[in-house]
Amino acid sequence: MSTTMPEVEVSTGKATNGNTAVKTAIQVILVKFKNMFDLTLSSLFNELIMED
Repeated sequence: MSTTMPEVEVSTGKATNGNTAVKTAIQVILVKFKNMFDLTLSSLFNELIMED
């Protein structure tokens, strides 16, 4: 879990347009979390189905 890179994007982007950089970084983080969450959910569902 060494994916803490979006923070770098925020710090570099704040120089030009803070809000846009922050929003973009948040969206990137949310997408990454959503992908991880979807993977976890699907694996959990697979385990539940396999138990039946």
